[in-house]
Amino acid sequence: MKVTKKQKDANPKIYGYGSVAQLEADPTRFGDDPDNPLTNWVPFRDADDDLRFVPCTQEYFYSHRNEIRNEQKRNQKYRDRFPISTDQLYEDHQLEIADPSYYEEIELKKEKEVTDYMWELINELPEYDRLILTLRSHGLTDTEIGKELNRGQSAIQERRVRLFKQLKEKITKFQKNR
Repeated sequence: MKVTKKQKDANPKIYGYGSVAQLEADPTRFGDDPDNPLTNWVPFRDADDDLRFVPCTQEYFYSHRNEIRNEQKRNQKYRDRFPISTDQLYEDHQLEIADPSYYEEIELKKEKEVTDYMWELINELPEYDRLILTLRSHGLTDTEIGKELNRGQSAIQERRVRLFKQLKEKITKFQKNR
């Protein structure tokens, strides 16, 4: 059950005082200890976000104030080093920063699909054509492949160019249809 501001003001010893004027008007605000009277007060926000005041000793008041000031200085130093935070950009302007790894993953996935499709196409080729492509991928020239397969360099080159052209057309069509 939510406590109203009026109920809080009626019980300042429990909830804190609702205003400085209310605090100063209470003759019992100085506390029970005559050696340490509660001459100062500390502001705070309660659970309902109401501003409340609590009497305290002068020693506690200064330590609390200094703690707050030190925290503000630390925050200011941080803001000076990092003037814009992504959280602040989102809160103020609903601006989201794209995660580049997301796009990298998509590109890698697309590249893997194309590579898998290319290997499917190569596996469907006749053994002679696969052998030409395999030897070429191992760094052999058309002349060396021709000697290996007992064919002329121009026949191997013509066959290789035709195979690359066919594979390129099929892969391009595959990429467009995705």
